[in-house]
Amino acid sequence: MFYPKAGRDFVQTGWAIERVGWTEQVLPAAGQPQGWNPASAPWTRLPWSIRPVARQLGLSLAPIYKTVSLFKLVQDDVESDYSDYIIQVGPGVIVSQLSSRFRGPHWSDVALAVYKQYERVPLKYVFRVDITNETVERLVSEKIYSPTTGLRWPDSIRREWQFDSSEYRALLGTPLGRGVVALVLRGYDRGSKLVSSISTFSDAHHVSMHMLFVISDRDK
Repeated sequence: MFYPKAGRDFVQTGWAIERVGWTEQVLPAAGQPQGWNPASAPWTRLPWSIRPVARQLGLSLAPIYKTVSLFKLVQDDVESDYSDYIIQVGPGVIVSQLSSRFRGPHWSDVALAVYKQYERVPLKYVFRVDITNETVERLVSEKIYSPTTGLRWPDSIRREWQFDSSEYRALLGTPLGRGVVALVLRGYDRGSKLVSSISTFSDAHHVSMHMLFVISDRDK
């Protein structure tokens, strides 16, 4: 059976994932850290929950997207000690479907590595879907959508918060917002790009929370 080279990370050299590829070796002994276990699915569609917004943006709804799943068990005998990511990429877009980090590279490193592995066009959109981060959930459902603002959560209508608005600043300061900022800073020359707006919306059935970050060129 083939396993990834033990000890390699996403960003050891450049931004390629498992640049050396696969190597035949025995499974690591119990209790020792394992390498990343990547799996990919080509020609996938965007999640149904964000397709209405994707259509508004002019993104393709066809199965043209690459979905990459990366899992790493840190300790065999501790069920909760793992990192797990599911990242979907297509021309100009990243869709973060799952992000669970115990140890190792941050989400921004993982997402950028996957994007630069498969795409060459500049990044324009970052979706964070099915959000479970408590800080974000409380900010959106209790502060931004509240009797004071006249908005009620859940809301399947995309609300776009423009650069430097109070809602924008609050959302950008959350763990998910800071992750996107880190991605932009790592992926592009400093000062050349910015997060120009942040949108919040639920799916049509009012079940899940989603965010959309728009990446734009910074005016010179």
